[in-house]
Amino acid sequence: MRNALVPFIARTRVLAVPVVVMLLLQASTARAAIVSRSMQQGTGVVVGQVVDSRTAQGIGNVVVNIDGGRLGAVTGDDGRYRITNAPAGAHVLATRHIGFASERRSVTIEAERPLTVNFTLVPAAASLDEVVVTGTAGGEQRRSIGNAVTTINAADEMSKSASQ
Repeated sequence: MRNALVPFIARTRVLAVPVVVMLLLQASTARAAIVSRSMQQGTGVVVGQVVDSRTAQGIGNVVVNIDGGRLGAVTGDDGRYRITNAPAGAHVLATRHIGFASERRSVTIEAERPLTVNFTLVPAAASLDEVVVTGTAGGEQRRSIGNAVTTINAADEMSKSASQ
């Protein structure tokens, strides 16, 4: 019985090899088409400088990114930045830095052509939430409390601020 199965197994293997080869060729052809399409679209480079509107000096550590995503750069101490592998097409560049108003600019990135985009940021105060301090009514000995305790006399503090 075992010898009767040998020709069947041999024929099955012979048929399976061309099918596997054909599937591999189709997969590699599809992958090549995807790579070719992405290379036709291409990538570009975005360079520029971010300066302070008051001093015209470069601002360091400004985040410049494309479409609010992960692709971007951080400016150097002189305010210059460079974003490589930027996908070609229409995008929005945005800047972020504490103490300055954000700026957004619509740009069109072309493949294999550097694009220069400079930003002039305007200082802007950031509004912060208030600090709330709570306490409990009643007397307490300083030694019995495990954390730091400070006593503030409001009348003393008001007189100090009025004299200054």
